[in-house]
Amino acid sequence: MKTQQSTLSVCAFGALVAIIAPQVASAQELSFSRLSPEDHASTSFIPAVDSYVGRHSLMSGGVSVGDFNNDGWQDLYLPGGGTQPDQLLINMQDGTFENQAAAWGIDRSITAMGSAVGDINKDGYPELYVVSFGNGDEAAEVGNCLLYLNKGPDENGDFSFEEVGEQAGVNYILDQIIDGTGATFGDVDLDGHMDLVVSAWARHAFSTRIYRNLGDNTFEDITLAVLPDTGWMRGFTPKLIDINGDRYPELLLANDFGQSRLFVHNGKDEQGNISFRDETETANVTEDCNGMGASVADFNGDGLLDWFITNIYIPADDCGNTMFFCTGLNESGTPIFDNRAEEAGVDDAGWAWGTTAGDYDNDGDADLIATNGYSTAPLVDTRLYLNDSEGNFTDGATDAGLGFQIRGHGMAQLDMDNDGDLDLVFIEEPGPTHIYRNDTVSTNHWLRLKLVTRHNKCLAPMGTGTRVIAYTGDQVQYQTLASPTTYLGQSEMMIHLGLGDHDKVDRLVFEWADGRNTVMENVAADQILDIFVYHPADLTRDELINLQDIFAFLELFNKQDPAGDTNEDGSFDFDDVMGFIEVFGSGCP
Repeated sequence: MKTQQSTLSVCAFGALVAIIAPQVASAQELSFSRLSPEDHASTSFIPAVDSYVGRHSLMSGGVSVGDFNNDGWQDLYLPGGGTQPDQLLINMQDGTFENQAAAWGIDRSITAMGSAVGDINKDGYPELYVVSFGNGDEAAEVGNCLLYLNKGPDENGDFSFEEVGEQAGVNYILDQIIDGTGATFGDVDLDGHMDLVVSAWARHAFSTRIYRNLGDNTFEDITLAVLPDTGWMRGFTPKLIDINGDRYPELLLANDFGQSRLFVHNGKDEQGNISFRDETETANVTEDCNGMGASVADFNGDGLLDWFITNIYIPADDCGNTMFFCTGLNESGTPIFDNRAEEAGVDDAGWAWGTTAGDYDNDGDADLIATNGYSTAPLVDTRLYLNDSEGNFTDGATDAGLGFQIRGHGMAQLDMDNDGDLDLVFIEEPGPTHIYRNDTVSTNHWLRLKLVTRHNKCLAPMGTGTRVIAYTGDQVQYQTLASPTTYLGQSEMMIHLGLGDHDKVDRLVFEWADGRNTVMENVAADQILDIFVYHPADLTRDELINLQDIFAFLELFNKQDPAGDTNEDGSFDFDDVMGFIEVFGSGCP
């Protein structure tokens, strides 16, 4: 679909907005259709059977989404399982993908497990981190994890990655134990740089590792300094996301064998050091039997983030998926959860692995999808849990064309064709890649937001940690853009808002991770907005705060330009001057 793009400026917080506006269609039921293999050029996922005593091969199979060439169209990374080269499916903008792994330099036959996408150096071109045990035809070894540094386009416009895992200090997870599962990027210390968290499925203390981004394409392992020792954990899916509203991200771990954990962020002490505390029991995260994949969203519309974790459904052991609804915070800022999976209708998804949360019918609430399958377990249908807006779900997979049975492990969501609805990717272990396009023809409206925060020194790139509140009529939606991880991979890094029959958002509030806010009003629906965010004192938008910005402010002030009205009261006076001086000297909160 061809689109038109234009730009407009938003005075509050120095933002620019780029607009892409596709067409809207008429009403029909939710419907998905599978892309033919010719449309995505991927090969079947067949893992090496002896990658690590056969154990990890049975749990492998992930996928990650990222706009690696920054062209506004989402691409896919697919691990090869050690039996064939990894694949990089570049979106050709016509409903098809092309495998360009060789051209980008990542066509390695490695025993890859989890992967994560994040812009570690704020250049606009996201990096790719891959948990690996080494070459597929060799014995597994420690120290083989990869960090692909995105080099961006060369003089001919060609893209490539450079592998820098060892130089960056993130090639090892554990020193002597071959392990590693899921990974995620996030800003743990709110310094504006993307840090890295990696989980492991090992009998080893501190098996989840935290690597702090030092700002020069290298990382420091700060695990022992910031995490309490809770003993060994069988980790699968980590998430870094602020649950209690203090802007610092909590660490949520979906772990096997009843070991899922909630680590609440303590913020910074007087010396500027960060730490986490284990609040798993206090938060009532105690009913998870064998956590695998996870999704975090406000499923019941109360403004609090809830935590869904996939599990093996074993009624005899009272085990199944968990849906931890957040009921509030205690006096110390710890979120309190209540598992209502059975009541909500989402407890049984078979031997469940990957899961995503998104508004697949654009009616204004977060739905759920879960895939399942294991070599020793009977297959059940893929689940599409449709939300009634209050956190009650019904399975609509069959009617939507998703009622298939595969040994599904990893999965992810993305809008592959920029048409305003969410599409799906499923990884079968072993088996082909399943890409399902959302073909729903609907009168429901939507809005998609790409947050470009890399120009602001105080904010991590890709909008990481931003909370968005959308007011449409009498409905309010809350979303936090952080850790879109699913089992062994991640979904697109975008805000997707379904708006139902509303043709505009009355009010959009952006709560940035540095504590500042931006408000936009009367935002038209059915478009993709690229929100470019700068520091409020960076009026020249050169990512520096210096004398040139003072001159720029004085010029705006003297011309009575709205951008010089720092307190937005409609007048130009001493209060505006003092307001600019305050933000100029404040640096990052």
